[in-house]
Amino acid sequence: MTMPDIIGFLSDLIKIDTTNPPGNETPAAQYVDNVLRSSGVPSRVYEAAPGRGSVVSRLKGDGSMKPLLLLSHLDVVGAQPEQWTYPPFSGLVKDGVVWGRGALDCKNLTALEMAVMLRLAAEGVELRRDVILAATADEESGGRAGVGWLCANAPQEMDAEFCINEGGGEPVTFGNTRVYMCNVADKGGTRMRFIAQGKSSHGSIPKTETAIARLCEALLKITRTRLPVHKTATTERYVAGIVDAAGLPPSTCDLIWHSTLGERAIGNVVSDLEQRDKIHAMLRNTAAPTIVQAGYRINIIPERATADIDGRVLPGHSPDVFVEEVRALVGNLVEIEVLSRGAGTESPPDSELFRQVAGVVAEVDPGARVVPMLATGGTDARFLRARGVVVYGFVPSLPGEALGTAHGIDERCNTKSLEFGFDTLYRLVKRLAAR
Repeated sequence: MTMPDIIGFLSDLIKIDTTNPPGNETPAAQYVDNVLRSSGVPSRVYEAAPGRGSVVSRLKGDGSMKPLLLLSHLDVVGAQPEQWTYPPFSGLVKDGVVWGRGALDCKNLTALEMAVMLRLAAEGVELRRDVILAATADEESGGRAGVGWLCANAPQEMDAEFCINEGGGEPVTFGNTRVYMCNVADKGGTRMRFIAQGKSSHGSIPKTETAIARLCEALLKITRTRLPVHKTATTERYVAGIVDAAGLPPSTCDLIWHSTLGERAIGNVVSDLEQRDKIHAMLRNTAAPTIVQAGYRINIIPERATADIDGRVLPGHSPDVFVEEVRALVGNLVEIEVLSRGAGTESPPDSELFRQVAGVVAEVDPGARVVPMLATGGTDARFLRARGVVVYGFVPSLPGEALGTAHGIDERCNTKSLEFGFDTLYRLVKRLAAR
């Protein structure tokens, strides 16, 4: 039996510009709907509002077990074409690479899950549980017009025992051991604004105490000083897993959790700087300045300067306590206005879903391991975890995938990773759902 055209699906989806805002995901939802329906797979498009479409497809099982949900999102973040090697909505396939916005976040997962549904149907696999595909709108702007809307208006489509979502699946080498990440928890988004006040004056007479100076001092504090370390159920397992994989003694875990010795201990576990930054972000709440504004004329020292801060909060930790951590660090340099509060979410890291993920990784990559991971960002998983669904992010990929290009310039996906991802994901779905 021929493999479904995953590469073609991904290329076609990238060509449909679903930049959010405004989203306009309906054409992409209709594309998925048409592909599935043309192969006899039942499918339906829902619109939360004109243009804000999500598609849901279902293969029926015998009902002896609750459904398995295959989730992805159709919207993407914006892109500035002049910065890209190839146009971000070209969907170009060249030299074994699919180029374009959404290639990794996360139209690749939509393409993989489409292919899984098509293969299950083509092979006539008898199922113990329904397998549901949901490719949704609005994840990049909070999910309220996508999974949030479906949970409120079509809850039967979101009723599942397990869900496979975006995030995770990437292999990372610790010591001589390859470890696949399985995202079982997400941070929550708590955003704030720093407001610095000063006295407006003429730019020809510089001052040492200005709104801009106060804001800059506060920003230096939060960018050069890490917030306190906090344990969660997921990160404790994660730290223990990577330390063991690296062949280091268990006492290394205690060093990683130490407020001052953790930096060196993490460096002993992994040398890659990007991976070390990711680990640090998993162990604590974080606050990153993303938008800075001040002034309106070059010859006037402004009386006000502001910075918007992207805050991420660990599961089990109050957004208000996080804000107080930041306030303790910056003192009275700035006022803090809380723009939004969001808590992290966590699924049990010891479920049947995790055991099956570990089992399928052992099949496709003997000797490799699976470790539960905390995503440093957030996903639509929070809507489903609130309904009792066990949600894991697991998008299997090969080493060397350019994961850092997601939300960045020249986002791209390796075609070999797509093939590997399909084989691994299909095996996993059959383990979970086939009779």
